[in-house]
Amino acid sequence: MNFDDQAKLEQKLLRLVFMVFFVVIYKVLDIVLLLIAVAQFLFHVITDKDNETLRQVGDGISCYYFQIYRYLTYNSNQKPFPFSDWPTSTEDLLDGLKTKESE
Repeated sequence: MNFDDQAKLEQKLLRLVFMVFFVVIYKVLDIVLLLIAVAQFLFHVITDKDNETLRQVGDGISCYYFQIYRYLTYNSNQKPFPFSDWPTSTEDLLDGLKTKESE
């Protein structure tokens, strides 16, 4: 095995490590998102309106899910948070995708 082959193998193994890391994060966030959804529902039942803070947190997590999915499926080579910025909102995320598609 020459140096280039070894370097490529190391890059692939490092990608695998990051992929496993992000799958674990995804599974933890499943529980967090479930708790947010239940809390939002209870808040809505009690007050007859939704909670803005919970909605914003849920939006951020859904954008983060999307970043993780794109990385895991090789649609993006940019590692999600904590290796890049936390996604700000769904609109910003979609605008960023539209910009990349038009380039």
